[in-house]
Amino acid sequence: MAKSIRSKRKRMLRNIKRERYAKKELEKLKQVVALAEKDKDADMKDLYTVTDPLGSTNKSADEPSGSMEVDTKNRDPKTLRDEDGHYPVWMNSRRIKRHKKRLQSMAKKKEKTQKAKKKR
Repeated sequence: MAKSIRSKRKRMLRNIKRERYAKKELEKLKQVVALAEKDKDADMKDLYTVTDPLGSTNKSADEPSGSMEVDTKNRDPKTLRDEDGHYPVWMNSRRIKRHKKRLQSMAKKKEKTQKAKKKR
């Protein structure tokens, strides 16, 4: 394929931009490195805290005072429905259909096995 003048021109302009932005990027990088070296000690102090091994034995101060109350609805492990007959939020409609179909097929198998036992 032939090289067009337009593509040559665009390539040349990209090279010019690359050189220009490389200078700006180098200056910013130097500034960031200088700031990082300056604040290195301050960052290290924030990473850990020194505690006295014999000092704080009061557990009530460490633990949160209130307990979280969460509304949990009882779900049937087989059907995955709650007391109101709703499926979990994370189940989409396609998965609900698949789950219903699976439950129906399991029920049919169970009926067949029970009928076979009665005939014996």
